[in-house]
Amino acid sequence: LRQKFDMSEPSTLARPYAEALFKVSKEKKIDYSVLTYNVSLIYQNELVKDQLNSPDTDKEKLTNLFLDALNEKLDDYFVSFLKLLIENSRINLIKEISMQYISLMNLHNDVVEVNVVSAFELNETQLKNLTSKLKEKFKSNVKIKSSTDKSLIGGLKIIVGDTVIDGSISFHLKNLHNQLLSI
Repeated sequence: LRQKFDMSEPSTLARPYAEALFKVSKEKKIDYSVLTYNVSLIYQNELVKDQLNSPDTDKEKLTNLFLDALNEKLDDYFVSFLKLLIENSRINLIKEISMQYISLMNLHNDVVEVNVVSAFELNETQLKNLTSKLKEKFKSNVKIKSSTDKSLIGGLKIIVGDTVIDGSISFHLKNLHNQLLSI
């Protein structure tokens, strides 16, 4: 299989596919974010991976496997896109394609994706206040993905792209520890 021997970075290989789908998405005014994400979930299934790695499985059967698993009416453009990925042995890039496509859609729709990590689960009011403040700071719509990490002890770690704002207690304790050691 070509995908096993290709030495290129997955992000580089995925980019043209994500950009092509994004272009069609803009022209047709259709958001394929959920579909690309769902295809990436289907791809991760062990039974699907077995079929993908089997020399006996033809490309049409693989395409139908994904289409049946999606279990919804799809437009011709997305079906063609899926067929193209399978025929070119690029379905293994679907997770990266999905992430890049969603990033392009967010950029187009003026949405900033923010990962918020806290020691404890944030309640609805806290998330609403945080969203409001981040929206003001970044001057665009904000989409928060929230997770917890008890090792933070308290506070928040906010990640936007390559920027990390670490206001966690564990981070401040480490800094304090390093300052004390340098005395």
